[in-house]
Amino acid sequence: MIERDAYMNRLIRSMWNGEIKVITGIRRCGKSVLLFDLFYEYLLSQGVPEDHILKIELDQRRYYRFRNPITLCEYVENTVRDRKDEKFYLLIDEVRLTAKMVDRENGGIEVTVYDMLNELKAYKNLDVYVTGSNSKGLSKDIATEFRGRATQIHVFPLSFAEFYAAVGGDERKALDTYMLYGGMPRLLALEDDKDKKDYLTSLYSELYVRDIVERNGIEREDNVICMEVFNLEVVCCLWTFKQFMLNLFDNNILAIEHDENITGFEVNRACPTLDGRIERMHRCTSTHSSWQLCFLPGASDNRRHPW
Repeated sequence: MIERDAYMNRLIRSMWNGEIKVITGIRRCGKSVLLFDLFYEYLLSQGVPEDHILKIELDQRRYYRFRNPITLCEYVENTVRDRKDEKFYLLIDEVRLTAKMVDRENGGIEVTVYDMLNELKAYKNLDVYVTGSNSKGLSKDIATEFRGRATQIHVFPLSFAEFYAAVGGDERKALDTYMLYGGMPRLLALEDDKDKKDYLTSLYSELYVRDIVERNGIEREDNVICMEVFNLEVVCCLWTFKQFMLNLFDNNILAIEHDENITGFEVNRACPTLDGRIERMHRCTSTHSSWQLCFLPGASDNRRHPW
């Protein structure tokens, strides 16, 4: 099992801090392993009884009933309510899979898992941990749902240090492999180059692109792919939001509404002009949302492009 010491240390420091611990990150980056294997084993090593760790994996059939947040809340409350002198840990995987339900016992109001978890947080003998990622989990929305009463731990794919600690051997060769294929944990179990490429391709097309399409309500998935190709072609150029917008309007590409949350973006490779690239992309662009994919907040508006 790959050690994720930096994230484990954050989890350990956050224990019993009175907040819900929300583990976010892109799909397949190791969130579930972190919580349900590494952290679970740590709790056992600290003498926590196994029946005091409530593990609920909502993507597993035996836990489907807990996708109803009211059922989930009642199950946990029945477990911890009358045992106030004992400490319990609640671990929930794939919180996104829960449904909104109507609480008929309380005036027919609509409740979500976030309402239920915020209610459970009131139990002083319960420490709550959840994971979440999907079209919603692409940003910090999941943590936001807890109304500022959560500790967010954002997990990334393996760093090179984590990758090399797992594979060992020649450091230069390991770095070449890491630079070529990246740090998705599943890759360590694949030896054949074709298998690695097929795995990464499936992640890209079947998960990440579809999540972006769902999140932004984009009608045509090929728009997203075209914009990503465009983004790669201008990599390493430094642009401000204003400069890029002027280029688009000057070339009559399309009208884009200004988004005050986007201050600029950086891309990384010197190129003399965008005109030809924009012209090629024009045929498959139509929405404001797809153009947003090229923007990376943080570029200073007083910088100039290098040509």
